[in-house]
Amino acid sequence: MADKYVGLDVHMATTSYSVRDCEGKVVAEGIVATSGVNLVSLVRGIDGKVHLTFEEGTQAAWLYDLLKPYVEKLIVCDPRKASQKQEDKSDRIDANRLSELLRVGSLTPVYHGEKGTRGLKELVRGHRDLVRDVVRVKNRVKAIFRGRGIGVKGAAVYHPDKREVFLSQLDRKELVQRVQWYLEELDKLEELRDQSEAALKKEGRRHGGCRILCSMPGIGPVRAAQVVGVLDTPHRFRTKRQLWKYIGLSVVTKTSSDFVPTPNGFVRDAIAKYPTWKAYFNALVERGLEPEIARVTVARKIAAISLFIWKKGQRYDSSIALM
Repeated sequence: MADKYVGLDVHMATTSYSVRDCEGKVVAEGIVATSGVNLVSLVRGIDGKVHLTFEEGTQAAWLYDLLKPYVEKLIVCDPRKASQKQEDKSDRIDANRLSELLRVGSLTPVYHGEKGTRGLKELVRGHRDLVRDVVRVKNRVKAIFRGRGIGVKGAAVYHPDKREVFLSQLDRKELVQRVQWYLEELDKLEELRDQSEAALKKEGRRHGGCRILCSMPGIGPVRAAQVVGVLDTPHRFRTKRQLWKYIGLSVVTKTSSDFVPTPNGFVRDAIAKYPTWKAYFNALVERGLEPEIARVTVARKIAAISLFIWKKGQRYDSSIALM
């Protein structure tokens, strides 16, 4: 049976499709309503071995689970790397472009798989969004006080028993009302954040990878659940260098508020807390590495060991840190 290469340009209401043969000729194209029944019917109605692609987006996870059983190969592609400069643009043109890029093997796939972690993924995303919302509201509250020259160091301004002290320093009742709204919103968000964290920990305990990663110094139940929820499986990374690239350790990374003072100067909070990583960091610096390079090296070490024990299914012990 001949291979067919199918590109889908998916939107909420409709999906444009393009079907090519091995020689690159478009043998079918059209539009169908975006529904599970219609898309499955479309794919099953194509003769030959179907190779299918569509771009990563809001509906990608649903489409992947829906259509994968009916095709020979499915690639969810990175839309940033699949885009091309072109004067004309339409859903039909985009579908044709995707089918051709699929045929010539020029698409960059986005990882999809491991149905067993889908529930964990949703909890990770929900917890992440709630944490961000809490931080956003806290920043709004502090910005109001700082904008009027009122010092608000630490978390005292958010504490229910101390709020009135800070609110009394504001000079307009409308401003007081605004801050009170934010603080009420913060109370509810923190409650939801705590609920999401409890649910995330509970779900994480169902996954062997989380239990293994929790044995690593510096990785707790929330962080372990986040790692498993994002990475799915360690076996998608053939080497530690592929993992480093995926998580941003092969390039320059920038963060803030991560340092704590020690007798030997300022070091990353995670490094200072755990003797294993602190000793490794100090040894690297003594060998002549710049502190910034040493920090990246420590982060790479943590990532590499996490990948190793996760793949092997064994818990961390101190001898592994000497690898």
